[in-house]
Amino acid sequence: ESMYRPKYPDCGEYDDDIKLLYEKEVLGTYASGHPLDKYKDWIQKNITHDSSAFAYDEEADRYDVHDGERVIIAGLLESVNVRTTKKTRQSMATAVLNDLIGSINLIFFPKVYEQKDNLIYEDQKCFISGRVSIDGEDIKVIVDNIYPFNSLSMDIWLQFNDLSSYNAGQNLINEIISEHKTTVGGSEIIIYIRQENSIKKLGSLNRVKLDDNLTYKLNTMFGEDNVRMTYPNVKNMIKRRSYDYKHR
Repeated sequence: ESMYRPKYPDCGEYDDDIKLLYEKEVLGTYASGHPLDKYKDWIQKNITHDSSAFAYDEEADRYDVHDGERVIIAGLLESVNVRTTKKTRQSMATAVLNDLIGSINLIFFPKVYEQKDNLIYEDQKCFISGRVSIDGEDIKVIVDNIYPFNSLSMDIWLQFNDLSSYNAGQNLINEIISEHKTTVGGSEIIIYIRQENSIKKLGSLNRVKLDDNLTYKLNTMFGEDNVRMTYPNVKNMIKRRSYDYKHR
């Protein structure tokens, strides 16, 4: 019996994102989870509205958002449709943003689409900033900008008991920065000194590329209890960029 039993290679389990992608491809829906599940708390802290705000409230006879209101939303891009405008023959796109509750219709006008077309594709996990447009029963978000999850690098927190232990560990920190420094994106290193209850950011010039190798090094050098990775505050970043743009 064992002679004729098929021998399958030991490939291990699929990565969660790949597994969910295959589930949707075969079944038409997600079975074992949702691609946004692990980002749920981060999303909730950084959006102004979820898709429920874009559903018409029959009792109140209104939407929970207003025409012209600026919003920050997040989810998965689906039903991306690129077309050409009749007057200027420029490319633009429509899409649907699905979150864990429902969906929101999006429109990327030519100016935004020209700048961001490489980021606008199916299954892209992203934050969207834009303005609500309501025309009768037609409600959508006119997109200002798109922020893919994979472009928003996590912050690296290193904890030290006191100032002297931080000073003693500075050579190790400099070694990490020297070996893993990057000028493209990158994660910011933030120091927390527990006894003084103080925070020190090492700045954008000392950003590093975060990967499994770096995570292992940090845990080995400083101990797992003293290393934390946190998602950035996207809401403040978007609001700051919007303010800077208005006041140029």
